[in-house]
Amino acid sequence: MDLNQLANLGEFIGGVAVIASLIFVGAQIRLNAKAVRQSSTHNAIETWAGMNEMLAKDAQLAPLVVTVMRGGPQDIDESEFSRISFFLRAMCMRLEAEYFLFRRGSMEEELWRKHLLLSRSMIRTPIGARRCTESA
Repeated sequence: MDLNQLANLGEFIGGVAVIASLIFVGAQIRLNAKAVRQSSTHNAIETWAGMNEMLAKDAQLAPLVVTVMRGGPQDIDESEFSRISFFLRAMCMRLEAEYFLFRRGSMEEELWRKHLLLSRSMIRTPIGARRCTESA
């Protein structure tokens, strides 16, 4: 084998190595994207679980949220209205963060839709609507 043949062989082996490394990098990027999506989904679920845990621990807020979810009464006092307002604001901020992740492909659509429906059900109550109009 002369030097020219060795050079051609080396060039061929180098080309194969480049192609193999590109395939490897593509596979790693795909795995990383999947891991990011799974992490985002996990964090979203943890965030909503934290809200439920907070309600379970708060003997005053939990019944208030249940009352709001059932659509009444609309004549809650200012203290209760403030508490539910902060709860709704926190819920909307969580939903906003999830929307950002969903729009960028980092969150499953099914989970996004589920949390959107839950949030809408709270916002569409008379107290939720009052909170939205009074803070606008």
